[in-house]
Amino acid sequence: MFTLAKSKIFTGNQLLRSISHFMQFLIFILLIGGNVDSINALDTPLHLDISTRQIEIDATFSGTSLLLFGATDRRGDIIVILRGPNRTMVLRRKDRKAGIWVNHNAMYFKSVPQFYTVAASQNPELLLSKEDLIKYEIGAKNIFLNPSQRASLKEEKSFRAALLRVQADHELFPPQLGHVQFIDDNLFRVTVDIPANIPTGDYSVEALLISNGELITKKTITLTVEKSGFSDQIWTFAHSNSEIYALIAVIISLFTGWIGSVTFRKV
Repeated sequence: MFTLAKSKIFTGNQLLRSISHFMQFLIFILLIGGNVDSINALDTPLHLDISTRQIEIDATFSGTSLLLFGATDRRGDIIVILRGPNRTMVLRRKDRKAGIWVNHNAMYFKSVPQFYTVAASQNPELLLSKEDLIKYEIGAKNIFLNPSQRASLKEEKSFRAALLRVQADHELFPPQLGHVQFIDDNLFRVTVDIPANIPTGDYSVEALLISNGELITKKTITLTVEKSGFSDQIWTFAHSNSEIYALIAVIISLFTGWIGSVTFRKV
């Protein structure tokens, strides 16, 4: 979810992260000269950067924030999209039969972003036509979802709505539109909140410059989210040695059960 940085009391890592974001934004302004003439001299209409290109997740990860900042050589509006990684997702519909919930049917969707959120200086629906919103996949409802099997239009619409609802419930498709803040006519910034359950993989951070109802240009930056520390070692071992990992899990489970039975055995 994109939000603007707000005044609040910071402690520990939050304070360090806020100071780091401010310093990076300050350095960016100094590098471009801090004035309109320097901005207009940019070799592209849109310049974009982020506070970090890599986010590491360990057992204590509880979410973080990502600062995105940039400059334009003209007046216009900015739309920012953070999305990725694309994976196949399956949704199953359950029906109640004889008092038991059972899987009735399923639908697979290819290349679904596991996280998707949008921020803009104005409501995108006021900046672009409906056709362009669909073309550039701006807004969760405009994400291109490709079912792997044929189905009726009604059934596909039902499963599509369910997918968007499930992702929103897990805070992976936040429905709130974030706000891109312009420091002046050319400099802009926005803070992206990264949830604790963010999936690992490669993400794209895309900024679109819109003027007079048209896309002028866009810039894309790659962001990597990966596991680190002991949890990463366990994940790697489990996926490369699945049989051994399963055996170890069973042994630990049996040992834990035996310890529990001995500890709480009645005399």
